[in-house]
Amino acid sequence: MTIALTSIAYMVAAVFYLRFIWRFVLWSRLEPDKAPEGPCSPSSVALTVLDVLFLRRLLVLNPILWIGEWVFHVSFTIVFINHLRYVFLTPPWFVVLVAPLAKVTSITLPLALLYILLFRVLSMVFIKDYFTSRYNLFLTSAILLTAVTGFFLRNAYRTDMVKVKEYALGVLAFRPVGFPDSIMFAIHFTMALLVILLVPTHIFTAPLVTFDAARRDTTIQTLIHDNEK
Repeated sequence: MTIALTSIAYMVAAVFYLRFIWRFVLWSRLEPDKAPEGPCSPSSVALTVLDVLFLRRLLVLNPILWIGEWVFHVSFTIVFINHLRYVFLTPPWFVVLVAPLAKVTSITLPLALLYILLFRVLSMVFIKDYFTSRYNLFLTSAILLTAVTGFFLRNAYRTDMVKVKEYALGVLAFRPVGFPDSIMFAIHFTMALLVILLVPTHIFTAPLVTFDAARRDTTIQTLIHDNEK
């Protein structure tokens, strides 16, 4: 199991980083005339911060979906930061800071994902012309299963976390040790690899795209007010 899962982990990491690099290459090749440029003003920066931290645009478009999405993003961020304790010999201060919240987010994360999944499925059934891609549904389901297995690992199927950390550090150092003896952890680890493989790389350029959109909004508002004078 150690050789198989470790080999898969390395392959998934290689694919992820190649896709990550290629996404930024594509973004850097965008022609300037494809998107109107606007001023880099305090208001555009503030709009970008609101969009990234609070999903402002989604709140305006769909407040009901926004509830689940925002709870999901916050919970996922905390869970991700908390997992960094397995890849550092000494956890950084920010990992220690969010650790007390991890128990709460182990519950809110799967609940938020279940809310999102139910909302999208029910919307497709009862709302005319509402569309959600199968890819989106599959990715949400994969993250949900990862979160659920993580919840079980924390609250029901106790695993030797020392061995988990030793394995994680060994993989990062290209000196893998024995895989932890836990079926639930193996499932959780496999689902996490699947999520990494499926995650859309455009989310990493989302802050840059959001900033461009905020600059366009600022430009449009400026033009409207100028025309009114």
